Formats: sequence, structure tokens, C-alpha cells
Amino acid sequence: MRALITGVTGQDGRYLSEHLLGLGYRVFGGYRRSSSAHLPESVEAVPLELLEYESIKRAVERVKPDEIYNLGAQTHVGESYGSPLYTSDVNHLGVVRLLECVRETKIRLYQASTSEMFGGGRALTERSPFAPRSPYAVAKLAAHGACGVYRKSYGVRVSCGILFNHESPLRGKDFVTRKITYHLANNLPFTLANVTSRRDWGHARDYVKAMHLMLQAEPDDFVVATGKCHSV
Repeated sequence: MRALITGVTGQDGRYLSEHLLGLGYRVFGGYRRSSSAHLPESVEAVPLELLEYESIKRAVERVKPDEIYNLGAQTHVGESYGSPLYTSDVNHLGVVRLLECVRETKIRLYQASTSEMFGGGRALTERSPFAPRSPYAVAKLAAHGACGVYRKSYGVRVSCGILFNHESPLRGKDFVTRKITYHLANNLPFTLANVTSRRDWGHARDYVKAMHLMLQAEPDDFVVATGKCHSV
């Protein structure tokens, strides 16, 4: 089996590549021209820019993947307020470009949706309406909707993982969990904007296993969470 992962240098990309390699996959990691990050060991590099349809098409034709995991995105909610157009282009239109590339194929596609689409602030079930509260969440919801249309109208084998917060030691220091642990471990002062927030936190290593399982099932939308909330 051959898998192509966008966003492979991020937290989820690294854990997912390790998991798939352990299952005997040949793993390819899409990287942007402007990226200076190193790919995980044993992952084969392939140029891929979500802002360019032709770049995606070339990568797919070169790799000939059985599965694509789209983890590439502008992932920071706060940053999306300062860069709403870029966030929309990558997180929404980048997904549409991917969908177009696989529309006439049998490739299975995983799209990283997000619990941010719900908006938070209330108890949630799988039937709760979406209420995005940031440019990031709006773009992700648009991509989520596009996946549903391509699945139903074109038969694209795309599954969306609506994942709640998942953390690990690989998380970037601009996210609250690593911001707290890094500064405490190094005895450095730091500030938090909202200490009353509550989040459902799981471990990224577990959640990437769920991503893989989604693509072994019939295409659908899947919610992944622990069911337990914790305060910041």
C-alpha cells in the first residue's frame, strides 16, 4: 500500500507516518517549496503545494497512492484572524483541488476536519449544528461540506475526521498545552488569554490510528474524542 501525507512534518503527520510504516506502507510526504522542516525518517519526499492544482496533480501522478491523508493546513486558529484569505485558500480551496485530482480515481482520501466547526460553548452530540467562530473554522467547514458533495455527487471515497483536541510532545509551542509545559519546564514566565476554557484532549498517537481506520471503512464522517472535558 502507498500513502501520500500532506502536512507530514506536523505532529499528526509524524505519528501517522510512523504508524503506516509500521503497517508495511510505503509512505510519501508532500512538502512545500518554502518549507525547511525535515521529513520523518523512511518517508519519501515529494513536492506538493496545496495552493496549486498542477502541483497536487503531479504529486498524485508520481506517487500513485492508494490513500491520501490531507493534514496540510494553516492550523492555528489565532493566526487565521490575521490571514483569513490565506487560511481560506489553503484550508478550503486546497481541499477542493485535492478532490478534483482524485475525482476520477479509486484513491481513498482522508480530510482532517475539526471540532472547531461546532464552535464550542455547549454540550455536543453528533447531531449538533455547526457554528464556526473563526476564519479557520469557517474554512474547515467549507472544506468539510465540499467533501460531502464530492462523496455524494461524484462517488469520491473521502472520509472526514472531526477530531477534538489531541496533543503530544511533538505539538508546536504556540499551542496552549506545549506553551504551558515548555515554559514551566524551563522556569519561564508566560501569559494565557483564557484560563476558563474547557477542552476534550486526547493523544495524537491514538488519533492517527483512527485516521487510518476511517479509510478502511465505508466513506463517511467520523467524530473522534475522549468524551471528557478538562479546563486549561
